[in-house]
Formats: sequence, C-alpha cells, structure tokens
Amino acid sequence: MRIAQEELEEVRRGMMIENSNTTFDETFPEDAMSFLYVSDDVSAREKRSELHLKINRMVDHIFIWAYEVAMVKYRNEDFYHVVPLAPKRLPSRANPSSRWHNPPKPKEPKPTPHLDAAIRGELIPPEPKIRSPLVKKRKSYKDEVVLDEGASVDSIEDSTS
Repeated sequence: MRIAQEELEEVRRGMMIENSNTTFDETFPEDAMSFLYVSDDVSAREKRSELHLKINRMVDHIFIWAYEVAMVKYRNEDFYHVVPLAPKRLPSRANPSSRWHNPPKPKEPKPTPHLDAAIRGELIPPEPKIRSPLVKKRKSYKDEVVLDEGASVDSIEDSTS
C-alpha cells in the first residue's frame, strides 16, 4: 500500500512539472477516455492521474440535482455552467440479437423542473461546503472508552501504567 502511494505521489509530481498547462487541448479528453477503465496498465494510471490533476486545477465544485442537471463552477469564473444530464436508465435485459426480439416502446421524456429552472437562472445552488485540510477527523464511537459500573478513569490509567 505504501509503495503504491509513493508511486502515485511520484506520478503527481511528474505531472505537475511536465504539464504546467491547466487547460485541456482538443485531443486530451478523447485520449483520456480510452484509459478510464483500464486498471492494470501503468500508462493508463498516469493518464487518469493527469486527468484528475487537470480537472482539480480547473473545477472549483460541481452540484448535481436529481440526475437532471449539473452545475459546474470553474476556479477562474464567477458563474455556473449548466450541463443537462442524460436520463437515468436501467440496462436492458432483452437480447436484441434474438430472433423474436421486439424493441421497447419509446417513452415520453419525464419533466425536468430542475433543468428548466437552471436554464432560466432560478436554480441557485447552496454555498459549497469545502472541507479544510486543517480540520481533524472526529473520533468514531469505537474510539470512546466505555467504563464499567463503579470504574473511574483514574483506575484505568493506574492499571495500564
């Protein structure tokens, strides 16, 4: 695990030095898309880390509403870009190559009130909650000390030392 983290840090440092340009060129998205689902290739891992770094440098935050619309705010801009999302569909269980396959009936698109409101400028996103790196994680309930009846913190400290 530690070796993988060190390799990832080395790749990130290399990407920051080699690719100081934060914008995408025209061929980069298509090139990166071909590497997204390749898990065991080193060059694919480097492409994914480069894509992650470029997106992290450009995008401030993204809000998504009800699988209808995404609102993207870039770091150097003060407004949101409205991006309509494709409707969510379950994969078909039918075999389209079957001899007796009947294609499904076309469905009417569902109303998209959030997308319509975003296009009109009426959908106002909330203030983003950006976590500070200085914030310490809260202790989980597993870390709490549970005392038996009649026991005190002093008796526990005495028995452990």
